[in-house]
Amino acid sequence: RGGERVSRGARRVMREDLKRVVVIGSRWKPASQDVARAVVSWLTHAGIEAVPDVDGELDLVKAIAGADLAISVGGDGTMLS
Repeated sequence: RGGERVSRGARRVMREDLKRVVVIGSRWKPASQDVARAVVSWLTHAGIEAVPDVDGELDLVKAIAGADLAISVGGDGTMLS
């Protein structure tokens, strides 16, 4: 499908579109921290700048500034707390 439009004008995100990704874990869910570390490792090996917030301690407003994507591991409530 190489970048073609899908689902009402939404565009598929391609790996080359991602330069900086923030990975957010949960301080209350240790298993999510392990998964977040694995995601950070995968992104780094793929040549993508990964900004880890494995234990959910960063100021998210500052962390996500300029990011192409934020991944919340452990549920979206992780970012709300």
